[in-house]
Amino acid sequence: MEKKERGRELGCVSDLFISSGEEEEVPDEKLLAFKGTYADQTEDDFEVEETVSVRKRITYPASEKAQENIRRCLYEHLKDDYTINRIELVKSSEILKLRNMKSKKEEIVITLSPAESH
Repeated sequence: MEKKERGRELGCVSDLFISSGEEEEVPDEKLLAFKGTYADQTEDDFEVEETVSVRKRITYPASEKAQENIRRCLYEHLKDDYTINRIELVKSSEILKLRNMKSKKEEIVITLSPAESH
């Protein structure tokens, strides 16, 4: 039985994504060749873990209804089993007196700390 060279695995995969500028086999043929390398292995020989991360940024234009729209969006996501990880609140105020203006900006960040392991 022929011993498969593990160092070549990375080369096979990287050839699919990195072009050397020379004419080579089409990617479909490379994928089939790479897949065939492990055709005789059983599922007990290796373990596969797949992680998918999705990030959405939702922005509302500054308007009279922006705060209401953000609350509604938050509520809808919480109903869909999303959890709150971090909340940032900002409060700005201005105090006007004769020849004197003071502005004040308060920021509050609420975060969920990681669970402690016992």
